[in-house]
Amino acid sequence: MASQKTKSPALAGDDRNLVQVDETYAAASFEDKARLFWGKYSRIVWALIVIAMLLIVSRWVMATLAARHDEKVQRAYQTATTDEARRQFAKENSRHVLGAAASLELADAAYSKADYTAALAAYNEAAASLAGTPFAARARLGAAMSQVLGGQTEAGQKSLRLLSDDINLSAPIRAEAAYHLAVLLRDAGKTEDAGKLAEQIFSIAPSSVWAQRGMMLKAQLPAAPAADTAPAATATGEATSTPVIAFPAPAANP
Repeated sequence: MASQKTKSPALAGDDRNLVQVDETYAAASFEDKARLFWGKYSRIVWALIVIAMLLIVSRWVMATLAARHDEKVQRAYQTATTDEARRQFAKENSRHVLGAAASLELADAAYSKADYTAALAAYNEAAASLAGTPFAARARLGAAMSQVLGGQTEAGQKSLRLLSDDINLSAPIRAEAAYHLAVLLRDAGKTEDAGKLAEQIFSIAPSSVWAQRGMMLKAQLPAAPAADTAPAATATGEATSTPVIAFPAPAANP
């Protein structure tokens, strides 16, 4: 009996249905989806990783350079002890907060020497450099007082009014500006306006020294004369009916 030769199972062909796994295959496993995603977007992912690393390194470099620059500016500020040195420092570092602080110190020095022209220029420069900080209002107040004492009374009053009415500023700055304005109004003979402003100071900063000064200022103001509403009397004690202005009588009807 002839032997029948059979095919080894290992050598037999795989008759299973082969399925191509791509994005349209609904039954793809997680590993298949991850492999497809990486094959399609790997370059973009690597590019994003490189960009993120560059941003981190650049921020570190910028922070390091800024810290070194601040240290250099601080050393220069400490060595600038004279007015001329401070003036040069403020000019070279006008965009730095210490440069603005130097301008403020120069303005205070000029103000104390009654050099109100130089003080006004320095205060304005400091206010511009310190914009957005609490010291900006301090510089603006100094500029307003330099205007007043330097002969620019009307401009100074407007500046003080802007400061006292600005609700975004601190209460002490607003109260001080209002007090100085009240004094100017009193000296100009506008006692009623000065009294109203003194009351406003108390509402702005009731526990401040400026509120106390405002109340003292109001107490020293002369009392307003009482309005005379009674009709004028004749010699016999009767009220007169004669008008101040004699209007022409209407024409008689024919």
